[in-house]
Amino acid sequence: MKRFFLFAMLLMLFSACSPENEGAGNNSGQSGDEMGDIEVDLAPLCMMVYVNDADGNNLLDPASAHCLDHSKIVLTYNGKEYPLVNEELAATPSAYLALFEGALLAYDVNNVAYLYIGEWDSGKDWSMCNVAIAWGDGTTTSLSFSHDVSFDKEYQNDPDHNYGYTFFTQWYLNGESYPNFQYNIVK
Repeated sequence: MKRFFLFAMLLMLFSACSPENEGAGNNSGQSGDEMGDIEVDLAPLCMMVYVNDADGNNLLDPASAHCLDHSKIVLTYNGKEYPLVNEELAATPSAYLALFEGALLAYDVNNVAYLYIGEWDSGKDWSMCNVAIAWGDGTTTSLSFSHDVSFDKEYQNDPDHNYGYTFFTQWYLNGESYPNFQYNIVK
């Protein structure tokens, strides 16, 4: 019986090293032969949303007298509603699958509260992804983005050329072009 178990374990070990598995999980859709020996870990797309009133009060900070009611903040993405989650933004391993999970109340390095919205896989093209935020006070904000990714095999092993990847992302706030994923909203 011990010999059978040892043989089975060795068989599984050697079958996992077959050439068909090279490059698996490189998050690019490229095979191991096309990507060489490099596995590229692409940071996911997300949105960071800071919300203040005209006087500069953070409307997401629970310690503020001006704070919005977190239980009434809901975002809508792809026809599904996501309530605000009041959980700590956890550290993630360097390689993981980016999945949209809605919005978390998070705190930046200066302990300023913001909404962390996402995530989307940056290795894919996205066309006008729209997230609508209902603030619970009768107002709504629309955040959108489009993201294009391309791969140039010539630079696949060159870190100075982002391992062959080129990204182009456009961000929008209420239909108007916005400079980046870190939104500053004044209500």
